[in-house]
Amino acid sequence: MKSVFMILIVAVIALSILLSGCLSLPGPSTPVISFNPAQPVAGQPVQIIVQSNDTYSNLTCALSVDGQPISVYGTNDVFTGNWNASAGIHTFDATVTDSYNHSSFTSKILNVGLPNPPAISNILWVPVDPQGGNVMQFSFCATSVIGITSANAFIDSSPLFMVKNGNTFSATWNAIPGDHTLKITASNSIETASTSISFQVAAYPYPKINSVSWTPLYPTSNDPSVTFTINGYDPIGFIPSIYVDGTPLKTTSLSSETSIATWSVIPGYHEVDVLLTDQVGWYNEQTYHIAVTPQIENMFIILGITPQQVEHGNPVTISAVTYNYYPPMQKMSLYVDNSLMDTVSGTDTLKYTFTPSDGTHQIMVMAQDSVGMEASAVGIFNVQYNPNAYPPVLIPSFTPQATFGSTKILKVYAKATAPDAIISNVTFENMISSTQIGDISVGNNGIYATSWTPNEIGNIPILVKATDSNGIQSATVVNVKVSPDYINGNGPVIYPVFTSMIEQSSLITLGASIISNAKLADVDMWIDDVPITPSKSSTGLYSVQWIASATGTHLFKVYAQDILGRAATSDFYFYVYPGALPQMQIQATPSSVYLGGMISFDATVIKSPSAISLVNFYVDNINVGSSYYPPYRLAWKTQSAGSHTLTVEAVNVYGQKGYASTYFNVFKDTTPPELTLTAPSTASTSQNITITAEASDPISGISDLQLQIYSSNAPEPYPNIIPVLSKTFNTDHFTFNWVPYQSATYTVYVVAVDNAGNSTKKSSK
Repeated sequence: MKSVFMILIVAVIALSILLSGCLSLPGPSTPVISFNPAQPVAGQPVQIIVQSNDTYSNLTCALSVDGQPISVYGTNDVFTGNWNASAGIHTFDATVTDSYNHSSFTSKILNVGLPNPPAISNILWVPVDPQGGNVMQFSFCATSVIGITSANAFIDSSPLFMVKNGNTFSATWNAIPGDHTLKITASNSIETASTSISFQVAAYPYPKINSVSWTPLYPTSNDPSVTFTINGYDPIGFIPSIYVDGTPLKTTSLSSETSIATWSVIPGYHEVDVLLTDQVGWYNEQTYHIAVTPQIENMFIILGITPQQVEHGNPVTISAVTYNYYPPMQKMSLYVDNSLMDTVSGTDTLKYTFTPSDGTHQIMVMAQDSVGMEASAVGIFNVQYNPNAYPPVLIPSFTPQATFGSTKILKVYAKATAPDAIISNVTFENMISSTQIGDISVGNNGIYATSWTPNEIGNIPILVKATDSNGIQSATVVNVKVSPDYINGNGPVIYPVFTSMIEQSSLITLGASIISNAKLADVDMWIDDVPITPSKSSTGLYSVQWIASATGTHLFKVYAQDILGRAATSDFYFYVYPGALPQMQIQATPSSVYLGGMISFDATVIKSPSAISLVNFYVDNINVGSSYYPPYRLAWKTQSAGSHTLTVEAVNVYGQKGYASTYFNVFKDTTPPELTLTAPSTASTSQNITITAEASDPISGISDLQLQIYSSNAPEPYPNIIPVLSKTFNTDHFTFNWVPYQSATYTVYVVAVDNAGNSTKKSSK
């Protein structure tokens, strides 16, 4: 029995050897290479995944990048390798092999680009409006797809110590008064990004400069000396310093708050610097000016207006010279009708040219020298009204195509621009036949229309005239192409190929397209009856070139004859308009307004050879709006205080532009806001207290409410000086709940600030 069993085993082994030699088993499938992430960037860790399968055997995998092998892990069908991506084009080769030494190979190309620069965002600092001595906290976020290797912050090139929390970086800085720049840099393994922000730190709260005065107040060269008196306050004391033109004076203390210094006078204009410093390094500085006047005559101005009789639309020149002043001259200012037009500094001569509006105008020039002496001069001139300077607006709105025998509506927009004028009538005329198409005296919202049935084929120039109640006309020509219902079998048909409105001095091409059943034998052209030999293009267009030297309406005549002797003549008209620019006048009403108030800009066309398409308004070179129909007017809400330049740009229908400018003043509201404050007079530690405040300002409106709470015990060494809580509410009212953290006397201050910067302060204990 045992021998039989051994025989069976030997037979099975022999059969398996025979089968393995005789059967051809399939190898592994072609591997597939993929990446995670699918499209990596340089510097990014990448997982390379190779997938294949084999029904009869386990697999092994060999993987390489650009010929360099990469270790893989995994069994059977899925293998994984790790690679740190670098920029460029890379080749990935993968080979899988089964237990029978059958292999399958694949290759894949991957283009790896550079990552985006690091992103810097959410830049914050607290407090938002710092003052000297505050501990400022800065924070920002820095991110990169390949990770951030470093992030830094600098104040005026001085590095800050950074603390990292995830993608957020923070630092602190002891605030120093003045203008500063915060620079932030963030780096990944490839490149560095940076950004900069400017901010301002207000003066230290202490020492305070309460007052600076001098005696005599208005010194002259006859006075031997000037005595300066400085009054200040700091709870820990201060050291006063005073400089005149950079030279220190000896100071004498009269008390803990008051010091004096004496200076020997020198005629002229001088700079006085007052500096208070305390023992912790805090300081405050203010600059003043003092004038020591010589004995000279009173300053005066000689004013000139050229010409004395100003015609409508012509410019006027204002000139002024100041005499008997103490140099250097500080400034000279020109006002026209109480509006500031020009200011010059450092010179005793002012000259200004502008184009005034119709009517009577007052000129005033004011001057101020370096020692504060002032003088003024006033003049008046008149500009006569000229209705010829206000041509009507005329804008055709019908298309330049029509069909023979079919009725077409001709429409235009017309509006009078002269004061108190109206449109009397609008006429339409066929210039070829010199026949009137329509005479319309009543429009609908400025639209005047008539009907016309063309009775001839070709280019028909339509002359449109608008006349206002002063008899002033505007005219334009529209070339209407009238097409037949079929091609004329009796001879050539001529169509124009050119624009009907041409600017003077332009080199233009006048062309004609000629349709004919038979070959053309001759084509001739004339401009204003002057023959000009045409040229023929590769597309069959006949044309001539001409310099538009003379303004007005011109005739372009075309004659065509075919080889059968059939001929046609067509007359086309075009209009050459003057190349002059529009002349404008601009006025701001009122010329002075409070910040946040509305102001009206009004532009008037003084002179224009053609209709105005639109008017653009600019304030300090920034476009604030446009107007398309007269009266050209724009209402605008003032944005900032000071003297501003208003410029108007008039664009006519040919794209030509004319400009005019004026000035207007925006004043800050100086009235402080109304404020009510409610807070409990007593409370206990850990007890919630409620503080409410409400403010109003009818002129400028409320910008914000500022809450500050001071303690009699903290912080050291400045209790009752540095607040234990400070918050700003960007609204006109607030309700705030707060819990005192220790026994002390607390003082609650609320400051209401309006949009003009005025403030009201109230307190409660």
